[in-house]
Amino acid sequence: MRIKLPVLVVPALAMVFSAAVQRSHADAFTYSSERRIVRAGILVSSALDIGNAGPENPDPHVFYVLDSRTDLKPLGMEFMNPLAPPVITADIYQRWQRRARLGAYDPAFDPASPVSQVFRVGARVTKNLGAYWEVNLDNLSPDDLREFDLLLIHTHRTNVAFSAEQREKLLRFIDGGGTLWLDNCGGFSFAPHSPFLFDIQFNSGRNPDAQAVIATPNHPLLAYPYVLTPQEIQQFGDKFVNDYWLFDASAANRPVPGGHTLVPIIWNTRGYAPISPTVPHANWRAYVLAGQVGAGRLVVSSQDSACAINDYVGGVNVGYGGNSGAVSGDVLIGARPADLKFAYNIAAWATAHMTGRTNVRRTGATSDRIAARLEPKWQDVAPRADSRVGGVAFFRHCVYVVDGNLVLRAYKTHPALDLDGNGNTDDGRPDPPGAGFDELWSFDLRTISPGATGASAPTVVEFYDPNFGSGGPSVGPAPSVPLAPFNQRELVVVTLSDGTVVAVRALPRAANAPGMPLAPATVADWVVRVSGAQDFGIEAASRLPIPAPAWSEGVLFVGVNTGQGGRVVAIDPRNGLSAFHPGPDGYTGSLAELAAVPQVGPMGPVHGSPSV
Repeated sequence: MRIKLPVLVVPALAMVFSAAVQRSHADAFTYSSERRIVRAGILVSSALDIGNAGPENPDPHVFYVLDSRTDLKPLGMEFMNPLAPPVITADIYQRWQRRARLGAYDPAFDPASPVSQVFRVGARVTKNLGAYWEVNLDNLSPDDLREFDLLLIHTHRTNVAFSAEQREKLLRFIDGGGTLWLDNCGGFSFAPHSPFLFDIQFNSGRNPDAQAVIATPNHPLLAYPYVLTPQEIQQFGDKFVNDYWLFDASAANRPVPGGHTLVPIIWNTRGYAPISPTVPHANWRAYVLAGQVGAGRLVVSSQDSACAINDYVGGVNVGYGGNSGAVSGDVLIGARPADLKFAYNIAAWATAHMTGRTNVRRTGATSDRIAARLEPKWQDVAPRADSRVGGVAFFRHCVYVVDGNLVLRAYKTHPALDLDGNGNTDDGRPDPPGAGFDELWSFDLRTISPGATGASAPTVVEFYDPNFGSGGPSVGPAPSVPLAPFNQRELVVVTLSDGTVVAVRALPRAANAPGMPLAPATVADWVVRVSGAQDFGIEAASRLPIPAPAWSEGVLFVGVNTGQGGRVVAIDPRNGLSAFHPGPDGYTGSLAELAAVPQVGPMGPVHGSPSV
């Protein structure tokens, strides 16, 4: 079941947020607030039933521990269930009483135990009760699910078969802006006749030679708010790597399920050495996988981080592992720090704005609570120029912007960060002393199209390309520093006023330097000049920006204007060729085929970014 969302591409009306550019500059601001609420829950459903015990929920206190570890929890972060029941009902009492397996003892249901006074019918439901966090997928509507930022599914069950209705609810939750986290407790797998989204499948087993290796450096799951080291990821979860990994159930030779949308964050080497410092072995598989789906995100992990957070803080074992009873233990220091940090990073991964108006659904919204005052953090001012340019894109601690001279620039959001881990906080191109900002690289777009008079806001895309650097498409002229061809590709895509589309590397790495630090220059991996394109038909005096590309399910949708009217072009991000010839899984196709891309017509001038 390779997910392909129904795609409707329309020319959106231009929504202008900023005033006309008087001078070209890039600013970053600190958005501060007293408290950040993470609306979270643990999903159960009939698909996870284990007989008379009902749906499995082996680690019911994950979010209670995350909320309670104030020594590690990011300042201001608070976890809560927006649909938590106010009191324990008879149904809730019976549900948690039935959970005990194989005659296991739960003091919550022993009248002689003080714990039974906490868990009784009519008592208030507090965060240290598993009932506070449990959310039944079967009983919720899509509108109910929209109340949540983060939902966790974790189980030991094999051959899990979600119904079409349940999968649709989960897909709508993610697509609407939610984050779904799947975590393998050991043995978790999907039924062959009922594949999950993107044909994701878990493998569970023993392999003492396996190791965990970072696949995507600086990804928010590994870098914000906590930077996780190679040593820490080796100790992730409760499985110690072993033979726990992910694969594509529809194709045994495809190492990454949903590779056009999802990227490996951590590899399981399975005991094989890499082909080179930039190319993994063909037998490596994703240990942690993540990506943006519509307006939301999907995180899939094999290491059982939920167990490492939940199991070792006291409590009782009622047949699922430590601390699985109705009431949580409170020896909070027992939760493993690396997994706590990983979970906090998942909770924080909700504010990466990779294109105009937040995401490809153009919702233009964020869950951040912004304070009444904004404090300037840094500023870089370029000479005054009159080109039409758009807004900015944020991606992995970086901000990308086109200035009024049509120079695409990449800055770090926090100048003091060391993104490449080489001990020098001045990453990429050296900055002048006392600059106050850190510019990674700049790329003059007029070297690509000298006649351009404007550029769109950048759109940042990431995808997995197993052929890149090893028989895949060739790249453009290299800068003075050779760049490393990683299979985890990250591109900044900009549309120019004459219809030219340029894709440059977002986080280029120097191939020949020790540790492959961030390079001081980038390169255009491909350039598309749409046949018959001309200026976007927007008068220069209007100051309206050029529409930004839209990114969805492995395809770039670009609105351009041609001599025959407006057109939406679909581009394969790997090579700049047509996405429809032959599609996301091949490399054939030609620039000429771009002219044959289906379009809505007749269309007038395109004045806004496509919505997908």
